Amino acid sequence: MARPVTLFTGQWADLSLEKIAKKAASWGYDGVELACWGDHFDVDKALADDSYCKAKRDLLKKHGLEVFAISTHLVGQAVCDNIDERHKAILPKDVWGDGDPEGVRQRAAQKVIDAAKAAKKLGVEVVNGFTGSSIWHMLHSFPPASPDMIEAGYADFAKRFKPILDAFKAEGVKFALEVQPTEIAFDIASAKRVIEAVRCHEAFGFCLNYDTRNLGYRAGDYIKFIRTFGNRIFHAHMKDVFWDHSDGTMGAFGGHTEFADPRRHWDFRSIGHGDSNFERTIVTLNDIGYQGPLSVELEGSQMEREHNAKVACRFLKKANGLTIVWQCGNGITKRKFPNTKWLNLKRSLVAASVIVFLMLLGKTILGRSKDSLSHEWMLAGSNLAVTGIFGKHNRKRNWPKELGPYVDSVIKYLDTRPKAFPTLSDTTHGHQKDELIRNLLVLERRRRRKVDDLLDKLTEAVEKRQFRDAERLDTELEATIWEILKIRLKIHKRVPSK
Repeated sequence: MARPVTLFTGQWADLSLEKIAKKAASWGYDGVELACWGDHFDVDKALADDSYCKAKRDLLKKHGLEVFAISTHLVGQAVCDNIDERHKAILPKDVWGDGDPEGVRQRAAQKVIDAAKAAKKLGVEVVNGFTGSSIWHMLHSFPPASPDMIEAGYADFAKRFKPILDAFKAEGVKFALEVQPTEIAFDIASAKRVIEAVRCHEAFGFCLNYDTRNLGYRAGDYIKFIRTFGNRIFHAHMKDVFWDHSDGTMGAFGGHTEFADPRRHWDFRSIGHGDSNFERTIVTLNDIGYQGPLSVELEGSQMEREHNAKVACRFLKKANGLTIVWQCGNGITKRKFPNTKWLNLKRSLVAASVIVFLMLLGKTILGRSKDSLSHEWMLAGSNLAVTGIFGKHNRKRNWPKELGPYVDSVIKYLDTRPKAFPTLSDTTHGHQKDELIRNLLVLERRRRRKVDDLLDKLTEAVEKRQFRDAERLDTELEATIWEILKIRLKIHKRVPSK
């Protein structure tokens, strides 16, 4: 059974839970991750009123939804932070109080403990959140920050969070930290130090809240993060980001600009429209045995919010793919693969269209006989289309049998590829003093080298089951082949018939 796809309600706090639940169900979500702000989930009310949690569950059940986690990011941020006026805007009034920094931190810590108790009453086992950090401002190490100063920051975290984690353990609930800038853990190295600081406390882990955006754009290996902390991935946030596509005006720090500024080095994107590799992410989650939800956290500003939510749900359910029972050396493991039917259909349509195009072109435009160059060209294009645009070297591969549709196309292409593009040297002999023909021939050779390179990459992507990369390469390959056909048409028009 595919893991559930859920919606994190933190970005929808302007709507009542009733409204967002109705919308989430209509978009296809299986459940929600409730934010502890807005009217979505009130920790104090949950502890004070025994009927509160039941009412929330009944509301969700009415729309066919479940709740898988709650999130206390805003309050959690204040536990270890250096408190200033910014925190007043995100904290409940009873936590902010008189604004005294140490008082704010202690009240925030108690509220996180209360969240664990409320989660137990609600019937969920994971509370996601932030921790804040007393040393984030020392990241750049200038003025110089000594190792003792950094170590003191981790010690401060351990002192404040160890009692919180003990309380979580007593309730049978896990705390999942979202790893990102401004937190005590923001990459693999700092996450390891955090775990050491709390002495590998069993209640502490990560809400894959590793997540793709918060590691990817800062050159962190988010796949390696999952494998490194596999037994501590308690929840999984899904969101997307693009990075390194700007004009160079800004770096990774953002230049004190707002999101959606086109000059940014990185920015949020709708899921499936950024640079995060969700196929690799989901396969890696399979590898570590994660069975929890994929929780959509919408932060992309390039798409209307409700349409964004609907598209994200559809994309992740497709990426979840088919559940395949995979025989391993020491047992059975469930793995996910996306449906591959699109590629077979796409290849068939391309084959048919290329054949028809070449036949019509050879008959009506060029008017050549069967032994003319137009026939050779038509035959070459037909061979290429029918055999499939896939594969290169005729060597034995250990193909997974579940990838049959890919394998058939690759193997079929291996035997026929050398015939795909016959040379034009004989046809153009005597005309190569023509500068245009000479340039066209050079351009064609470059495109053919590009085809070889794309075929290599495409075959590698299929072998590694990187299906999103395979789709992109397949599209680029088709475009390059059409460029070659257009170049040949220009040569045909330039070279007189024999």
